[in-house]
Amino acid sequence: MSRRVFGRRWRTAACIAWYESRDELAATNGANRGPWQIDVDAHPWVKPWLLTHSWLYSARAARRISDDGRDWSAWTTASLCRG
Repeated sequence: MSRRVFGRRWRTAACIAWYESRDELAATNGANRGPWQIDVDAHPWVKPWLLTHSWLYSARAARRISDDGRDWSAWTTASLCRG
């Protein structure tokens, strides 16, 4: 899904999903949901249920938050994913 949604920036997106949730779609941690652990309190426009039930929706939300994969500063794991 990362390759489909993020295009050439897919490797960083996939890496962050791995570090955030071990690629678990249903992952939750407090207000954080889905493979990219999107904070539903910080991003009230997202649909929490879909973050944990749709890979495509979750990836698209992460793409929007990350400015199409250009700015991963919202994720503390981003420093682990830069080569």
